[in-house]
Amino acid sequence: MKKVFWFTGILSILFIFVSSALGATYYVAPGGTGDCSSQANACDFQTALDNAAGDSEDSTIYVGSGIYNLTSTLTYSVPDGDDSLRIEALDS
Repeated sequence: MKKVFWFTGILSILFIFVSSALGATYYVAPGGTGDCSSQANACDFQTALDNAAGDSEDSTIYVGSGIYNLTSTLTYSVPDGDDSLRIEALDS
């Protein structure tokens, strides 16, 4: 019985480390107004960049296909410069 508890505990710890290492994921779409949490709830590009800058994680932004009519310059800045940002095209 102790082996089962040890095994479960080790798996839980590994899950926590792997989850935190993966970082945050955001979804962007033209005209998106959601919370960036999924393709169905995609947000606009600047909102995703702001969320990524503030999450203190290595983040990924998935960009949906379409035409993005930008009316201002997109910005991304983190205070300590340690966060990485990956931007990828979203496979449909």
